[in-house]
Amino acid sequence: MVEQLRVLMPTEAVGLCEAADIDDIECLLNAYVQDHNGRLNLEILNGWRLLFDINSRATSAIGVYKRAQRYPSDQEFEISISITIPNEDEASYGLASVKESYFLPLNEKKFHILAPVYDSYSNLNDYILESGKRALQLAFTAGLVINGKKLQLRE
Repeated sequence: MVEQLRVLMPTEAVGLCEAADIDDIECLLNAYVQDHNGRLNLEILNGWRLLFDINSRATSAIGVYKRAQRYPSDQEFEISISITIPNEDEASYGLASVKESYFLPLNEKKFHILAPVYDSYSNLNDYILESGKRALQLAFTAGLVINGKKLQLRE
């Protein structure tokens, strides 16, 4: 059975897959969204799936895109989430390669934005996992526009 909600975790941060267990984090975040499945107004999807594309990159903050992309051929909506990866000056577990990465600042008009809290974590795995959860929670509480309707947690 195909899940109606799922998470994929591509990365633009060079060397991240060697420094963190992205596959394990992706599995844990998929379990996290499934835990919220019954509390979301998924009927607005009209049987389509919702993909959370959580991309690790050099950016200014953690951001959740406010509007969904629509892929009719797959009957899938996609929400883009950006997680900023720290360099070694920002966190002891940061990656030096982030300084050479293409920097993509987030726009507050298009994204719900969260500040990263690097010093709350001791390693990259915990930081990425918890930042992903924070971003998903923001998406669920602030709501996401899908086909002109707002997907969010039920009260």
